[in-house]
Amino acid sequence: MNSAIISLFILVQSMPLRCLEPTSEVREFLNQIEKKANLSDSLKEKEEEKISKSINELNDKDIHIRVKALFALYEFGDKAMPALINALKHEDYKLRRSAADVLGFMGERAAGAVSALADALNDSATIVRVYAALALGEIGPKAKSAMPALEAAVKDKAYLVRDASAEALRKIKKPAADNKPVKFRLMSRVT
Repeated sequence: MNSAIISLFILVQSMPLRCLEPTSEVREFLNQIEKKANLSDSLKEKEEEKISKSINELNDKDIHIRVKALFALYEFGDKAMPALINALKHEDYKLRRSAADVLGFMGERAAGAVSALADALNDSATIVRVYAALALGEIGPKAKSAMPALEAAVKDKAYLVRDASAEALRKIKKPAADNKPVKFRLMSRVT
């Protein structure tokens, strides 16, 4: 928006004075454009502040604050992807699991995290491996590069990882509109 205002001012300044009679309508129009540009910049700054705050909260001692921060980052999508990918490497397995979960909720929008999720299939915590596989399945065909890691995870010692990986491979190979989320089936098997 600011570049449009600058271009408009350059255009106006390059015109001969006789071609432009500054009327109150023109001034009002220019003022409205400037206000909208300032509002847009203000919203971008607030968004960047929220992302920055959420990223900082990922290091909080309280797991509830960290998980809340992850879901706040979910709302920012691609802009927050680096923070979500870094959270997959956090020392706390609960945060790593939550990061994989959020990326799974993002579905295809999380295609940029496929490599990090494939790496998470080797995590020391079983639950992180399960959620990484689930997330890759939710990403679907855009996660084809993770198929070798998922094929290896089908041989995992934990049956939940094996099941989630097999389901993810199915979703990546043959996506269907009626795919039920694996999470519900896994939870029914656990309870």
